[in-house]
Amino acid sequence: MVKELHRAVKELGFLGALIPVGPTAKRVDHPDFEQVFKSIAELDATLWLHPSRPPLPDYPDENRAKHGEWIAIGWPYDTTTAMYRIVYSGVFDRYPNIRIIAHHHGGIAPYYAARIGSSAADDAGAEAPKLEQFKKFYCDTACNLFAPKVLELALDFFGADRMLFGSDAAFGPDDGQGFTTEVLRSIEAMQVSPEIRKAIFSENASRSLKIV
Repeated sequence: MVKELHRAVKELGFLGALIPVGPTAKRVDHPDFEQVFKSIAELDATLWLHPSRPPLPDYPDENRAKHGEWIAIGWPYDTTTAMYRIVYSGVFDRYPNIRIIAHHHGGIAPYYAARIGSSAADDAGAEAPKLEQFKKFYCDTACNLFAPKVLELALDFFGADRMLFGSDAAFGPDDGQGFTTEVLRSIEAMQVSPEIRKAIFSENASRSLKIV
């Protein structure tokens, strides 16, 4: 994985890499990922987190998830738990300038910030990292449907310089056109200044991803 990351960035001009997160993927605080985080930081590249949960059953008497729960609420949960593992394992302490983007406006972290911040200790009794560490992630605007208030909450949490345009294309209706249209409408409807809206649309990505 690390060898391919170096090849993709140095030889092919990729901006970084994406890793899947969820119950069927390797946990991001597994020791195997240390070299990935180290390489991302050393390459000054970007790491994207994207959920990958399949329709696993929620109850022992079922053989498949029902009602689309696995993707509708399972994916945001999986993104958030990956963020927890990254924060608690000290990735931002070891690599303070690492860029990690949590897809789908940062999972549920922006909406449960008070609850996350009130968690005083982990299972081993260790003191929880400050909520500020969760704000070191970047997020995108992939909200699927019209949801300007959702994006405003994410913006308030991560900051105006850490939200990048994203639409989830080519997934969704019409090969991603439906999602893209709704994301564009959502950003236009956000109660933000024209300067912040411009930053979300292009400037944040140009700066943080070092796109000339």
